Amino acid sequence: MRSLKFLAMFMAIFVTQTALADTAPGDTPSPFGDMQAQLDALAARTQALEGGGPNPNIDDRTYCSILGLQIMRARPGNQTEETQNNIIRRVVRFENGVLTGDLLSNTLNNHSDIGTVTHTPNIPSPDPLVANYLQMGTKVDITFSNGTTTNWHVSKDGSLIVGSMISHTVIGGGAVTVGFVRNWTLVEIDPLDSCDAENQ
Repeated sequence: MRSLKFLAMFMAIFVTQTALADTAPGDTPSPFGDMQAQLDALAARTQALEGGGPNPNIDDRTYCSILGLQIMRARPGNQTEETQNNIIRRVVRFENGVLTGDLLSNTLNNHSDIGTVTHTPNIPSPDPLVANYLQMGTKVDITFSNGTTTNWHVSKDGSLIVGSMISHTVIGGGAVTVGFVRNWTLVEIDPLDSCDAENQ
């Protein structure tokens, strides 16, 4: 009789162990059963963080652009010389390799060699500004519609673009020499944000 009781108890333990072994780990109400679900959740969060990292891509983004332009004109001998300083503000958009910039303001200070400085707001400027661009990582090659080329540099998250260029032109066989210094700063804005013109 004892042998039958022992055998029945042994069979009950064996059947219980077999049933537990067939239960999926994720369904088992124990710390080990929850482990796979926790690992899956951690993997999903890691993937989301990696996908949400800094992105320098400027396509389909809008920027408030400020160009500081200095123009220096010199003539031989004692003839008139002058230096002009412009601040040109635009809203710039990048889309499918084409940059377009709508003019907000172009303000000028002009210094002549007779000792006067003339301040002129609202100088006409090409509108819209159009250029082609090619981005390679954090570098952007720009080709303006007049053929001028330059390169800009983008922050790792794409929110800031900067560029500088110095150029020189000789006109009339040396009758006039002109030097240009351009410094661009573009800060990302939402399409409906304001990018105030000068003195607004």
